Amino acid sequence: MVAHLTDRERLEQELQFRTALVELTNELLSSTLDTTFYQTALERTVHLVPDAEGGSIVIRHDDGLYHFEAAVEFDFDVLKSVTLSDDELGPRHTGRESEKVEIHDYEQRLDADKAEAFRRAGRLNDIRATLSVPLRMGEESVGYFNLDNFRSAGAFSGPDIEIAEAIAAQVSLALYRLFLERRLQQERQHYRHMAHHDTLTGLPNRRLFLDSLDRALEPASRRRSRLGLLYIDLDDFKCINDAYGHDAGDYVLVQTAARIQAAIRKGDLAARLGGDEFGVLLIDVRGVRDATTVAEKITASCSEPVAFGTQQLRVTPSIGAATYPDHARETEALLKLADSRMYQLKASMRPVPGPS
Repeated sequence: MVAHLTDRERLEQELQFRTALVELTNELLSSTLDTTFYQTALERTVHLVPDAEGGSIVIRHDDGLYHFEAAVEFDFDVLKSVTLSDDELGPRHTGRESEKVEIHDYEQRLDADKAEAFRRAGRLNDIRATLSVPLRMGEESVGYFNLDNFRSAGAFSGPDIEIAEAIAAQVSLALYRLFLERRLQQERQHYRHMAHHDTLTGLPNRRLFLDSLDRALEPASRRRSRLGLLYIDLDDFKCINDAYGHDAGDYVLVQTAARIQAAIRKGDLAARLGGDEFGVLLIDVRGVRDATTVAEKITASCSEPVAFGTQQLRVTPSIGAATYPDHARETEALLKLADSRMYQLKASMRPVPGPS
């Protein structure tokens, strides 16, 4: 005998659901977009939808594949290693409505390894009905709640679907907001990176290099350690731009940056100071000889020809070196001294003019 609810009981149920939905929405909006977000959303949904006894969430990532983000009554550690294409996921309409889907034909859609993973995840053969509820951002479905019932093929009636879709709408709203916040954060990080890095070579720019040198002076003074500073200029670089074009010149700069980075230690810092000028900050050197050794290594590496198409392009670096505190104790003084020594070296290598 089916028990019929009174108007008062239906109103109380509706109020309880609305209260739970608001609490879920607030909880999701205060969380971060990670596994906890999805797991919380799924657990609350399974609790609130009467016929839901387990389930999973799949979200489409930038690789175009669906990844499992949460599971109830299944081994999530197994499922999170599985990715599914649209065909492997199985037929899903692209509208806003939920639908019952067939999951027992998975062996026909999956390769042997993925089918075995599904079996190891547990309870797959116990499922009698699955309700697939789309998660949407605007007009696009970005994933699905898959709600499972283990008792009846007739599970998920109209009220179940209404509740599931109401929850999915709130989860989608929270998901979209958190997605926008993440994108904004990524854009801010990108612009911060651009403000302190050279767009061509990816190296720190002059501003970040000087800031890093400033910050390195205080701990060096406290520990009574030495810093090395190298100022690098590429001889006759303008000739490459004039003879082969700016694309060739840019390629040489990118290769030079990579060779400088490869020649220094992990804790040291290479930067593009502008044009064809580079700087290197050497942390904790023993003296001038250490800085000179690195300069010689950079010179040997950067003097090797750079293959650009059929051309072998060659530049030779001139490098001036200075150390803290031997030669100077302030950023600008160190930089000027290394720059001056670089130009002295460059001048000494110029051919002496003959008689006119």
